Amino acid sequence: MAAIPGASGAGLVLIDEPGAARQVAGVGAAEAWDAAQLECGCGPLAEALIGEEVRLVEPFRPDDFGGLRRPTAVSAPSALIVLPGAWAGYGRLATTLYVDLATDAQMITTLGDYEPLLANALGLLEYCGDAETRAEQMLQMMQYRRVIEQAKGMVMTRRSVGADEAFARLAEVSQRRNVRLRELAVALVESVGGALAEHPDESSDHVRPTPEAVEAATRLWADLQV
Repeated sequence: MAAIPGASGAGLVLIDEPGAARQVAGVGAAEAWDAAQLECGCGPLAEALIGEEVRLVEPFRPDDFGGLRRPTAVSAPSALIVLPGAWAGYGRLATTLYVDLATDAQMITTLGDYEPLLANALGLLEYCGDAETRAEQMLQMMQYRRVIEQAKGMVMTRRSVGADEAFARLAEVSQRRNVRLRELAVALVESVGGALAEHPDESSDHVRPTPEAVEAATRLWADLQV
């Protein structure tokens, strides 16, 4: 929160068992608003956990989401950013950020910088708590994080930009085209870059980009050449 001006809350929400979303951590506005969205199974957080697209909701109006009840004595933030990611095979991890100022691309970029650190820290805690059964799954999760880094590298090379701007561009395309960030990354590496993305050994766990993700990656690559 200290790294993002105007932040009023930040949280981590995890799905590591089918149908079992749980609030791992929450400070400020996230403590109440993440819990409220999990309770009703609605809102941007619930949508991101299902679809894995980056969500930017501004203005954040609770009444727009049927069933979402306002937490007692907690005001609604100006905006909500939800950055979803993979977790332990089929699982999902979402990082939430609530802000009381107008959002900009730098906020998403900064959140993206912290997300791997938060995920790795949580993974270490989970590993220590329930250890060896999760070791292989955690490796699979990190493999796809490396694919996202490869995609960032492609954008950086093509446009001679830094890592922050490259991630912001990927996140923007993921949100605008309504495709998962890791599917976009795999499509960019495999369909456009002509390289084989790093996949887990088990074929059933492979991310297979949808036609929409391939189209988004192709369009992104074409736009980067202008």
